[in-house]
Amino acid sequence: MTAVTTTEDRWQLSALAAVITVTAIVSSLGAPLVPQIAESYDVSVLTAQWTLTATLITGAVATPILGRLGSGRLRRPVILGGLLVVLAGTVLSALPLGFPLLVTGRTLQGVGLALVPLALAVARDAWTGRTLTTRLSLLSVTTVAGAGLGYPITSTVASLAGTSGAFAFGAVLVAATWALAVRFLPGTDAGAPQPVDLVGAALLTAGTICLLLGITEGEHAGWASAGTLTLFAVGAALMATWIGWTLRVERRGGHPLVDLALAARPGVVGPHVVTFALGWACTGCSRWWCWWSRRTGAPATGSGTASPWRA
Repeated sequence: MTAVTTTEDRWQLSALAAVITVTAIVSSLGAPLVPQIAESYDVSVLTAQWTLTATLITGAVATPILGRLGSGRLRRPVILGGLLVVLAGTVLSALPLGFPLLVTGRTLQGVGLALVPLALAVARDAWTGRTLTTRLSLLSVTTVAGAGLGYPITSTVASLAGTSGAFAFGAVLVAATWALAVRFLPGTDAGAPQPVDLVGAALLTAGTICLLLGITEGEHAGWASAGTLTLFAVGAALMATWIGWTLRVERRGGHPLVDLALAARPGVVGPHVVTFALGWACTGCSRWWCWWSRRTGAPATGSGTASPWRA
């Protein structure tokens, strides 16, 4: 391997790490800013939490769809296009155009959550053997580090420049990452794009939205309210229909949106359960922090962030 090749190889790893880190930081922008957004836009904290919920809904829906679209030689174009969508979302959120457009921007930013598995797939295409193992481990740690960095970085920037400044900072990071990815993100000519199960995508999207809306509205309207129970019932019915449809596609030798047979293998179930628990823990901590800020009137951003553990 020549020195030039070594340098190119390092830049490729840097581009993948930047995609994962920046999308994680941008995706976490909403949680620590919720109380400040509520104050800036004169909405309740529960309403302001839509800046977090909208991102999570988009990420949950976009991940399997982009994962299928970004197969084979389309992986690089899908990642670059996804970064542009995230960039548009951060720019829209940074502009003082009102709360509805802020939520719209946060919705677009949720696409970034779907880019992480695609970046890991690019790594599997680019390297093999021990190098692949080492770099996948590094990129996996980068995923967690990016989410962790999002909270202190966002709080610091928001304390200095406000919520618009925090999103503008995110836009700068995404733009720089896109430029780096355009130059160094490796691509491949191998592998034909796989077909997208549009019926499965529609069922999964509708079911996920109903379930997440039920969880969101349950806190506000009550867990036993008619609206909440209806959302849960419709969401459960849609998800059950999606599972049945997916199993049918698998039996016919088709290409389901999610390979449920693979997801149910013993070596895969454990990591899925752990990831699910961590996701719930992160979401619960975010909502708990918003509840504490609302209860105590403590600021939720800035280097002088009030803490519930302080006297």
